[in-house]
Amino acid sequence: MNSQIALLLLAAVVFLPALFKEKPRWPMPEVRAVLPGTGLPMYRTEFINPSGPFGPGGPDNKVSMSHVASLAPLTLDKDGAMAAAWYSGSREGARDVSIYLSRLDPDSGIWSKPQKVMDRHTASADIGRRVKKIGNALLHTDSGGRLWMFFSTISEGGWSMSTLSYTHSLDGGLTWARSRRMLLSPVMNLTNNVKNKAVALDDGSFLIPAYHELARKFPEAVRFDPATEKYEKRRMGSPFIKTRAIQPALMAGNGGTLSAIFRNMGRNMAKGGNKREKRVAFLSTSHDGGLTWSELSKTDLLNPNSGLDALMLSDGRMLAVANDLPKGRHRLSLLVSEDGGVSWKRIHMVEDSGTPESGDEFSYPFLARDSEGNIHLAYTYKRKRIKHVMFNEAWIKKQAIGNEKRDG
Repeated sequence: MNSQIALLLLAAVVFLPALFKEKPRWPMPEVRAVLPGTGLPMYRTEFINPSGPFGPGGPDNKVSMSHVASLAPLTLDKDGAMAAAWYSGSREGARDVSIYLSRLDPDSGIWSKPQKVMDRHTASADIGRRVKKIGNALLHTDSGGRLWMFFSTISEGGWSMSTLSYTHSLDGGLTWARSRRMLLSPVMNLTNNVKNKAVALDDGSFLIPAYHELARKFPEAVRFDPATEKYEKRRMGSPFIKTRAIQPALMAGNGGTLSAIFRNMGRNMAKGGNKREKRVAFLSTSHDGGLTWSELSKTDLLNPNSGLDALMLSDGRMLAVANDLPKGRHRLSLLVSEDGGVSWKRIHMVEDSGTPESGDEFSYPFLARDSEGNIHLAYTYKRKRIKHVMFNEAWIKKQAIGNEKRDG
């Protein structure tokens, strides 16, 4: 009896402090008015990178593949200035892949000649480790105007063995600081990657949507403080439920709520039978700055295991860009949700080549706003080039009115 009491007292000493320990807190999303963009309805398109080879090395440097674009406003430059980054090389995963950057002059509407800002040799020298290849790059401009770039490096294997490194620029991407490696995983620091934009938090830090692919696939939220360069991550959703959701697209809403929609890498089969079930994007929300997230639920947005992105409109609706198909990446659409991301309605087809048999690919879209509130979209065009679309909320409203008239 005495020994049992002793054990209970020991357990109380060990575990009671944990019960009363203050729960960790993260800063909330930054409260900032969402501007609808400038003037009358506007929608224009152009390519960011040229169709032929470019970059150092002249005509022998034949770049035949471009993929995974990212955008960020250059807030220390002219109003409306933007930066775009992506990777190019002979093929995805090749050792000659480099990350390129181009800048949009809002006065002329012209993108600058792409400049190489990172390759495997530079990354290897910076972080002091062998780098076999590099991949996805993510741009983010912090509250002080510094431009950050987070990018994946791989020493062995494929994308599921990637790690993240980062660098920053004080002059809008013209020059860059020495890269540093992020330590995000306890086991060999493997399998962390990025695609979609970060969200600013009210203390100057920002939330990076990341994802894990080795063995199990799941999304993560990484809080990064640019002042100290310290960071911490949290898993999004339950570790006990297998959703195979990756590449979260974050949106900051009213009252500090964060929402995210996810790419679905799950198999396209219904449980308990042979009947096909269409694969759709997942949805989750957070009310504590991304520290904890609701269980992932299904939306009605078709997702053929392909990247997507989304942002919040000034009236509280959500705007997404996705391959809204059961199969293939031959169509890319803009869609709007009025119920917090549960249901979606297409307002415009950005690209459509008809059928999967065409072999065309319009993929990995990225959405961002400039300092004036105009919306910018960049995406992979047939794996050859990066295409850019610029529009405003007046144009979105016009599409919605047109669709209502056609439906009526």
